[in-house]
Amino acid sequence: MKIRNFIFLIILSFSLLPVFSWDLSDVTAGASDIFDIFYDGNQGRTAFRSLLVPSGGRAEALGGSFTALSDDICFFDYNPAASSDLTYTETGIFHNSWIGDSNLETIGWTSRKDNIGYGAQIRCFYVPFSEYDSFGEKVSKGYYTETVFTLNGSYTFFPGYYFNGVSLGMNIKGGYRGVPDYSDNQGNLIAGSGSKQSAFTFLVDTGIQIKFNFLKTFYSREKNAWWGMAVKNLGFPVKGESPPAQISTGFAWQVFTPVILALEIQQPLNLTDIREIEYPYLGMGLDFKFADFFSMQAGFMIKGGNPRISLGSQVQYKNVVYNLNYTLDLTTALVPFGRISVAATMNLGDKGRKEKAEKVDEIYLAGLSMYAEGNLAAAITTWQEALSIDPYYEPVKQCIETAEKTLELQKRIELVQTLE
Repeated sequence: MKIRNFIFLIILSFSLLPVFSWDLSDVTAGASDIFDIFYDGNQGRTAFRSLLVPSGGRAEALGGSFTALSDDICFFDYNPAASSDLTYTETGIFHNSWIGDSNLETIGWTSRKDNIGYGAQIRCFYVPFSEYDSFGEKVSKGYYTETVFTLNGSYTFFPGYYFNGVSLGMNIKGGYRGVPDYSDNQGNLIAGSGSKQSAFTFLVDTGIQIKFNFLKTFYSREKNAWWGMAVKNLGFPVKGESPPAQISTGFAWQVFTPVILALEIQQPLNLTDIREIEYPYLGMGLDFKFADFFSMQAGFMIKGGNPRISLGSQVQYKNVVYNLNYTLDLTTALVPFGRISVAATMNLGDKGRKEKAEKVDEIYLAGLSMYAEGNLAAAITTWQEALSIDPYYEPVKQCIETAEKTLELQKRIELVQTLE
């Protein structure tokens, strides 16, 4: 019942946001004047721009500041290295109602085995494409589309108990831009005209992610800070236009147990003309966890002269997580349901990793009990069993080393006593 009430309040809150936005025209005009100093004439000069549109989910609510954090299935769009350190196997579906009639649909799946992460995602951006003649008659119709399929792979090097290791990853993308046929000056449809502007592309992302402790004020085995860097959308020009390549880096810090702060800088790249490189994007996000099943996010990004504010909520019911976001910027249409994204992701389990960790803890504690009783040989044997399950459990290695040194010392003492 509590969860249903939360869901109702969230939906009600977000449904009212567009209603209040009817009175935002003056505010929007003022913001446009303030941020006009960030205006960038090089924006929009790359192909496959839909790759810059967020799929949705928690990452969008954090203002796109997700390169470092990347702790759920949203990582595909931000840092390909993250899949090798995710807790669960996840699958998700996303819908983003973007600008005007444009929409983005996304489906993804990710999993990992030990230190190897992998996954796949497909996203389709589409907008109605209708052409009218001088008399207002529709002469052609269809959809402009950009569809991208992504395969992900990553690996965590040097994993351990005290240091999580270094995760490296890569996305390989294949995309298709579909343009419908259009008509000539007489209103006659030109067969094949759209295919001349349609195009394929092949792109690559690479990324790195590191987790560590930083000014930690609470107890938890999990690290409380993340750093990440990614180079995205590297590829050949598409009909003379650069793909929307970008290098991004970010830092995320769990200040307290329920609060995460994320910071990010993204530098667009133009692979065909360095003179047309855009200004950097700056982003910041906050994640507030009010309960195990409910959290809210807020984000802010400066992207050229178009500041973007985002607000989102996340509710978990059983093994399904629901996200609802609202984004406000200078392109947001003052109409109901504009710039809203929804997502649902399903937790498919951790492949027994939690059970394995609990088993190792149990064996570790049993070994400590034997050590305290003076049964060093049995303690060493027990701890070696724990290492056979998890070879990266460093406290066990330290205990074995200490016990072996103690045994060696006991043997020396016994030898001295025998000689005397």
